[in-house]
Amino acid sequence: MASFGYFRLEHSSVNRATQGDGYLAAHANYAANQNKCEKVIHINMAENRHAIRDYIQRHEEGISRKNARLGDKILLSLPTELSEEHREQAVRRFLWTITGQGQTRAVAFYHTDHAHNPHCHVVLLDRHIETGASVMQMGANRRNRLRAGLEPNATEWLRKVWEKECNAVCEANGYEIVMDRRSNLERGLPDPEQHRGWDNDNELPADIGEQPAELEPEPEVDTVTDLGEEQMAVIHIDRDENISYAAHKIRLLKATLEHQAYLNHSRQRVKDAEVTRKKLLARVAEAKAEHGIYIEQTTETLKKARNAQDRLEEYQNNGKLKGIGVKLFGFELKTPTRKRAEEALSEYERLRPSAEYMENKRASLAEVATMSEKQAEEAAEKAFMARQELERLYGSEEDLVEAATTLANTIRENGDVPWQFAHEAFLTLEITEEEYEAYLVQGGYEEKLATFRENRAKYVTIDAPDPDGYDP
Repeated sequence: MASFGYFRLEHSSVNRATQGDGYLAAHANYAANQNKCEKVIHINMAENRHAIRDYIQRHEEGISRKNARLGDKILLSLPTELSEEHREQAVRRFLWTITGQGQTRAVAFYHTDHAHNPHCHVVLLDRHIETGASVMQMGANRRNRLRAGLEPNATEWLRKVWEKECNAVCEANGYEIVMDRRSNLERGLPDPEQHRGWDNDNELPADIGEQPAELEPEPEVDTVTDLGEEQMAVIHIDRDENISYAAHKIRLLKATLEHQAYLNHSRQRVKDAEVTRKKLLARVAEAKAEHGIYIEQTTETLKKARNAQDRLEEYQNNGKLKGIGVKLFGFELKTPTRKRAEEALSEYERLRPSAEYMENKRASLAEVATMSEKQAEEAAEKAFMARQELERLYGSEEDLVEAATTLANTIRENGDVPWQFAHEAFLTLEITEEEYEAYLVQGGYEEKLATFRENRAKYVTIDAPDPDGYDP
């Protein structure tokens, strides 16, 4: 059974109002430090550190708004189990996806100065290379990202992309590891050990100065200071232990429901692939049978047509009929050879159309049989890969059943939160809209769910400092 690889992705945005001009270019220049950066991997950028710095600086100067979002910083930890070649493949796949398949620009600075901590510093410029418009909506709020058909949380989307691309490289190259973006708590594992971190693995160069402070993530929903009459406000209030524990259970419930949905989808995918494979095998048998029957039905006619063609060729010389035929005073005189030649031509022309039709249909039926056989082979491969995926993630059929039972038990154990606590956790932003909605659906609160969905577009948030310094 596959083991889990170390997953780490940190994401923050760079905003002119917060960091000022030149910050993103300076960060890229520092990340490209030749004492640490082994190579540069990019999409629509450059490999030279100075060229990258100058381009990002021009990019910043080209955006005029005082509070403009200039770009995104991403820190990726790379699996030590992978070879350097395959780590680079994973990074390239990640960059290609987050740039909308090459519509925007991104650069990754590949650091391997410490063997136990390979990582990449990524700078993403979410601007179309021709139009300048945002492509992946990195700066949009949750509602607008949803409307665009995107994962509402940009950071969570990046984590999903890195998880997917890493696992694709691992699977393609036979690695027995799985990258899982979920926390140890969500996976039911012990708390992780302390990460070594940047400070333990790096000495600050004298020419750099202090490391820039970690940026605060942008709010995930719109921020307003004046609520309209038709809007409801979700406002920070004091949190007590019951609400926090309820929120913890609901978050675990949502994560487990997603895991269960993925498991059920994977199992259904295996079943569907098996059904498709069996149908295609039946179609192959039918196509081959039809082809064989038609061959038997047309053999005699085609044999006569070939004999007629052979006989005609005996009475031809360079494509012309043998013998002599002349018209004299209204009469046509022909030699016996000419008469037999014309009879052979007439018989061949009579049989040729049906013979050509039969030959074409034979070829068509053979092609159908060949294509059906190819589709059946592809379906068999798809079914095999689907089964392999299940076995890679969950083990044997017995392990899979056990996993399904564990997920069901976890959902039952964490779905018993009283509605009052769940509602309070939602109002205090302990849980997200999606987590609250999943709780309502799972608990069968149909009326409250209908009310929530009806009023969902009216929810906004007010930033209010927590006296205890709590940061949700």
